Amino acid sequence: SLLNTIEFVPNTPIESLPFADLSFDAICSQFGFEYSDIAKSLQEIIRLSKPSAKLCLVIHAENGDVEQSSKNRLHRVNALVGKGGVVESIFSIAQLQLKPSGSSKAKIQKLEKRVLDRLKKSLQQYAGVARDDVALSTVNYLGSILSERQQMSPAEFNSIVRDINKELHAYIVRLNTMINSAQSQQDMNRIEKQLCSGGFADIQVEAIDDGNNIVAWQLLASR
Repeated sequence: SLLNTIEFVPNTPIESLPFADLSFDAICSQFGFEYSDIAKSLQEIIRLSKPSAKLCLVIHAENGDVEQSSKNRLHRVNALVGKGGVVESIFSIAQLQLKPSGSSKAKIQKLEKRVLDRLKKSLQQYAGVARDDVALSTVNYLGSILSERQQMSPAEFNSIVRDINKELHAYIVRLNTMINSAQSQQDMNRIEKQLCSGGFADIQVEAIDDGNNIVAWQLLASR
């Protein structure tokens, strides 16, 4: 089958591909190219493309629907992990459980009530967001582990809260990377100019939209 003829080269930077000059009849990228050093990656595209090679790039668009959705998701997650957020409060509960004192029980009960109220308000605010939204699923999960807290050891509860915090911060990094990679019309003009100077012609840059708003850029070219 065709799949058996394809060689995958994982963990390879776009800016330095392990292939000889003029190796490819076609090069394509969908939501990958823009995460690289664009100037260097364009040099690689020019180096690797045979005469008459075809190029197709689909690139995140600045102020597009995908970028705006990512910003909205980022705002919701930042509210959870920021100073005074529910994750910080739950972590405080975990710490009080690990090092109990005479007043720990009352402090935990007070914090827990506050957190549960905030989780309830968050669910009301998230009405209408996608079911796979990370902030929404996190709020539901936090409510679940709080209800099961007394069936866990303090160390187990603390470990779960730490893991949630770590995963949310990693998600924030991914969202920021996506937002920062989105390209403006001016950025696309620069890409077109570099490709043109590298021997590409018939360069077409079009906005892909969902009928209302731009989602991405599509660039087609031939050498």
